[in-house]
Amino acid sequence: MSTVDRAGDREMMGEVTNVQFYNVHDGPGVRTVVFLKGCPLECAWCSNPEAMHTKRRMGLLRDLCTGCGKCLDACPEVALSLDAEETIEIDREKCSDCGECVPVCLPGALTLHGRQMSAEEVFEEFQKDKMFFGSEGGVTFSGGEALVQADFVARVFELCKRDGLHTCLETTGCASKRAWAQVLPFTDLILFDLKHMDSDKHREGTGVTNALILDNARWLAATGARLRFRVPLIPGYNDDPQNIAELADFVRSLDAENVEGIELMPYHRMGTGKYDSLGWEYALKDLEAPSEEHVAAVRDAIRERGVACSISR
Repeated sequence: MSTVDRAGDREMMGEVTNVQFYNVHDGPGVRTVVFLKGCPLECAWCSNPEAMHTKRRMGLLRDLCTGCGKCLDACPEVALSLDAEETIEIDREKCSDCGECVPVCLPGALTLHGRQMSAEEVFEEFQKDKMFFGSEGGVTFSGGEALVQADFVARVFELCKRDGLHTCLETTGCASKRAWAQVLPFTDLILFDLKHMDSDKHREGTGVTNALILDNARWLAATGARLRFRVPLIPGYNDDPQNIAELADFVRSLDAENVEGIELMPYHRMGTGKYDSLGWEYALKDLEAPSEEHVAAVRDAIRERGVACSISR
């Protein structure tokens, strides 16, 4: 997050990877979802790897490349070349992720993940979907971890509340109390991820322990903030009976009317192609999605422990 001077005012800027319209998965109703860059976690199954780091990153969709070669002359670092199949290759050691090649790539094979937008520009994007929001829909910030740019989120949400828009924050929960304090006054619903109840297993899958995350979950429940816990259901990692039981018991122990329960997010492979486009290896390339029967069994096990549970659409 940064600021720039415009007409004597300090305008808040954020680093955005994508603005997704007519989303029906990340919060109630129809929503516009803004994906921000930066995350303190590195989840092995992350389906938005382009948002994992704050630094911008060039992406290459090889199937879209026509081999025209126009990008070769546009690259100031001489980081692009044509392979034997007349398809562009990126030399990641040379590439500075400047994005100079993107405008000349008419097929859209080259893209730069990350762009600066002002809070006002993001707010204006919401107006495109506003007619579809109705009484339930609204706007959602996601990532990455949106609270890496808490100042920016707070500013945009403040504009949204002035306009009567419902606001939702999708989060890993791994953020400071200062960051939470900035956004809570303008946030209607928090979609809070719980990945694993065992701290060592949590570190194994995400790179960090769950201590701060669970502490924040307890604290938020006590503040009265509306919470819905989301669980990415990863086969062989967090879908065993013991973890599911501990997860349900933790949510039940919060004993707060503002906690809506648990939403299961079954593992999928739709983000695997992004890793190849970014020049990274996908760690779970051999992992298959869980069966519908298994996901339903996990849902039922959570319900049997007295916690409301649904499966993401």
